[in-house]
Amino acid sequence: DTGAADTGADTGATDTGVADTEAAQSRIVRCELLNVTHLVAQLADVSLSATSVAIGVHACNAASLELLNAARAAGSAWAVMPCCIPEKLYMPNTAVTHLPDDLRYAATVGAIAQRFEASKVTCVDRRITNRHLLVFGEPDGPQPSCGECA
Repeated sequence: DTGAADTGADTGATDTGVADTEAAQSRIVRCELLNVTHLVAQLADVSLSATSVAIGVHACNAASLELLNAARAAGSAWAVMPCCIPEKLYMPNTAVTHLPDDLRYAATVGAIAQRFEASKVTCVDRRITNRHLLVFGEPDGPQPSCGECA
């Protein structure tokens, strides 16, 4: 899935079905998340801004890269949990050979974190998914301190 949530009422996108979209919209209303919109769209059709948070969960192949490039271009914060990662997308000059799948995945996620200057790398419980690493990035430029966020 790929998505975008905006702290200033922009858009979000996922590749979920109608039932998931209805559930997400219901949760948005129930939780009074007035600055969040959920929609089903192609990533290229989603407009991000500096107040957006772009999120990709199990965005396969080039989908994570597209999301990261779009977030960087918009100056958006971002988070990805990459899934199927062709290492040549992130390490075009590096041969990754003779590694077990979990080590290849970790190395490639590390390359993503380095390339996009991630602010944090963490994980969810491996029992949830074997593609369990999360990478977070902050928008470009100085960030306000808590006292300035009024």
